[in-house]
Amino acid sequence: MNGKAPTTEDRFRALAHGDFESVDVSPELRDGAFGGSGLDVETCQLVRIAALVASDAPHVSWLRHLEAADEQEISLEKILGTVIAVAPVVGSAKIVSACAKIVRAAALGEEFGVLAEG
Repeated sequence: MNGKAPTTEDRFRALAHGDFESVDVSPELRDGAFGGSGLDVETCQLVRIAALVASDAPHVSWLRHLEAADEQEISLEKILGTVIAVAPVVGSAKIVSACAKIVRAAALGEEFGVLAEG
């Protein structure tokens, strides 16, 4: 590194790639703290999946959350069930978008070795 402080543009780029550490985002957000929610880990992850659908989240967010779900051994069937469950609330366009992003993120995850194949 050149010793210069990162510019605002550098910080935006880091966040766009999911790099929360380099921009000093709170550890609770970065590490996915959920203790105050009263939910178990699996339910919390599935709620986050639902939020990704509702917000039409970008691919990098999907990759990050699919990786976390994979680490918790949450099945793709449960993730699909969650996507289907929010369909009446978010509408078909967001469901199609989410499913396309899940497929793309899963492919990237397998390619980079962060998600188990299959």
